[in-house]
Amino acid sequence: MKKDEVKYRKLIKRLGERIRLVRKKCGQSISGAAEGMGITSFQLWKLEAGGYPHVRLGFLWDLCEYYGVSLDEILQKD
Repeated sequence: MKKDEVKYRKLIKRLGERIRLVRKKCGQSISGAAEGMGITSFQLWKLEAGGYPHVRLGFLWDLCEYYGVSLDEILQKD
């Protein structure tokens, strides 16, 4: 695996972790949040686990609106 690919996978994993933290701060279960966003629980679980390497910006925007947070909060650098 190339160095850039490893770095990218780590970034996607951290993105998923931040999404999970935001969901938990909002007091939402995976199933409740997924239903509210119109996606499956599996899709949200996979996103939070860093399993979607190509997340659309539009989806992240919708997710932020659902949780009531800014895109900056989801994309912040550690």
